Amino acid sequence: MSAFTPGPWIAEDAGFSGDESTPLFAILGPEDREGKREQIATVNCEEAEANAHLITAVPGLLAACKVLHAFIPSPVVHAAGSEPLLCGTCAAIAKAEGAL
Repeated sequence: MSAFTPGPWIAEDAGFSGDESTPLFAILGPEDREGKREQIATVNCEEAEANAHLITAVPGLLAACKVLHAFIPSPVVHAAGSEPLLCGTCAAIAKAEGAL
C-alpha cells in the first residue's frame, strides 16, 4: 500500500449526485503552496455529510492512536479461553495502514 495523503483533510459540499437527490461531498487534501486542495475522495449517499466529516477526521485519529500505542504495554490482549487479539488501538492502526 502506498502512503496516504497527509492531513488535514476537509469536507466540502459538492451539491447532489446525478440523480439530484443524493447529497455529494468532496474530501479535499491539504492546501498546496498555491492554496489549492486536491480532491482525494467523493462521498455520495444519504449519509454523505456525516460520512465525509468522519473521513476527514482519519489523519488526526490515526496520529492519536499512534501516540496512545506508545503507552500500551502489550499489543496483544488475551481474553479467557480465546485466541490472542490485537488491542483495539493496534488493530485500528493496522487497518488504517492496510495491514488488516
